[in-house]
Amino acid sequence: SGGQEQRVGIARAIVAHPKVVVADEPTGSLDVDTSQQIQVLLQRLNRELNITMVMVTHDRDVASIASRQLTLDRGKFVEPISA
Repeated sequence: SGGQEQRVGIARAIVAHPKVVVADEPTGSLDVDTSQQIQVLLQRLNRELNITMVMVTHDRDVASIASRQLTLDRGKFVEPISA
């Protein structure tokens, strides 16, 4: 399944104990439940193994799990304006 493939990809990425993992659409093409499981896994890796996650996604719900969000606007990264 797609979720199993995503988990295998994540396992391959962390086996060498990296400081940073870049995840390109890590929940793309997954059902809602599997997407949530992958999000929880990425958060745990960040919190428990202190791995920085750089995640690229078009899904605002998935992006909302991040402690920091940047948007690519006309080739430049911008931070959201705080209210």
